[in-house]
Amino acid sequence: MNDVIFTRGNGALGRPLATRDHVSAICMPVPDANLPAGITTTDRIKLIYSVADAEALGILLSATNLTHAHYQISEVFRLNPKAELYVYLYDSTASTAAVYLQPVIEFPENGEIRNVAIFKDDAIASADVLDVQSVVTAMRAVHRPFSAIVGFSAYGASNDWSTALDLRSLNADAVGVVIGGDGSGLGFNLATTDNNIPAIGAVLGATSKAGVHESIAYVAKFNFSNGLELEKTVIGDKSNLVNDQTEVLLTALTAKGYIFFRKHMGITGSYINDSSNAVAITSDYAYGENTRTIDKAIRGVRTFLLPQLASPVYLNNDGTMREDTVANFRALALRSLDQMQQAGEISAREVTIDPTQPVLSTSKLVIGVKIVPVGVARNIEVNIAFALKVS
Repeated sequence: MNDVIFTRGNGALGRPLATRDHVSAICMPVPDANLPAGITTTDRIKLIYSVADAEALGILLSATNLTHAHYQISEVFRLNPKAELYVYLYDSTASTAAVYLQPVIEFPENGEIRNVAIFKDDAIASADVLDVQSVVTAMRAVHRPFSAIVGFSAYGASNDWSTALDLRSLNADAVGVVIGGDGSGLGFNLATTDNNIPAIGAVLGATSKAGVHESIAYVAKFNFSNGLELEKTVIGDKSNLVNDQTEVLLTALTAKGYIFFRKHMGITGSYINDSSNAVAITSDYAYGENTRTIDKAIRGVRTFLLPQLASPVYLNNDGTMREDTVANFRALALRSLDQMQQAGEISAREVTIDPTQPVLSTSKLVIGVKIVPVGVARNIEVNIAFALKVS
């Protein structure tokens, strides 16, 4: 029969990928005997959307060995009420990241966890930081990239931070170490002189709220104090108030890659000193926002290219790739990057495909992607002087 036939196109509108940057997880040690009613030894991971959800599972401030978990979860939602949080109450005897971290990353089938906070009831050690990074590396290989922050219950000689481990000497480009804690509120009261309560919940909440390109040290956006919690802050031991430390020491700890809280003269509140990762300052991923930005770019580009895996690649008579084939793959790789640029998450992008590459002999298509990230004004220098006149 005669007819007018329509074929529906798809993809021209360039609708953005759903933003899942706020999806996070927190890993807290709890003895089997103290697991709450809603969590069992064979079912330790739960997705929650509020403090009320945690309490419905039995994670209560008054419950034995659950007080710390409740506090950190509460801090996540205080800083970001819209967080989606996977809670993993891991076996308190676990000693390796393959046990206390990897299961929660593998738990969601869609690999949606972007940010993780881990409390380790042990003294800080470079081996533990690198162990967390080993899970990051393993999960990257199966397309589940994420960033981690770690807090420890002890940091060596609590009053001698001059000998602190230099995190910048490590190679953990997705792991930040939080040594800052509360010095005036609930966190302070929960801590003891030999059991630190690092503010991993608050830092995770801020990270889940931040754009991937934003440093959580961004003063206008991330005030960690509510007037009581984190209004006064400590470094490690609850006796080490930040205000009592010298500027020389705080500068040295920042240079070593530690994350803690500070005050800024002229504005109320408490703020992060920096968003450092435990990697050399010369690394492209020296800061949390660098890692989160590249992770998001990788996820996005893969999402649009994956349907073309094992697809035909058409060639010209001379064996080079046809122009329309190159254009198609380039457009797909650009889609998520363009969305990131429009959202202000990257400054610029470029995708290149060499049409002369030997696809027939290698069955491999190589695509080059370059990203110009968004800068961070870590220091603002102002030259000011009197003048006889101004133009």
